[in-house]
Amino acid sequence: SEDDAAAGPEKEEVEKRVQLLQESTQSEIDERALSSLWSGSTSKAMEVLQRVEELVEAQGGTCRNLSSMLQSVCRKMER
Repeated sequence: SEDDAAAGPEKEEVEKRVQLLQESTQSEIDERALSSLWSGSTSKAMEVLQRVEELVEAQGGTCRNLSSMLQSVCRKMER
């Protein structure tokens, strides 16, 4: 996509946040959820992660199914 050239540090930031989310919730994000996350721009991915982090926090820092949460946030933000 057009903003891939600028996606160096942001892309790393997204990957770091994905890693932290998985570690903090002890939940894996599957390939399908990751491809949903990366389907838009890097800034969109950051927004999605921000929202997921807020939802996880609202649940007391736990999440049984991070993948489905991530995908549903992606779907909501596409609208």
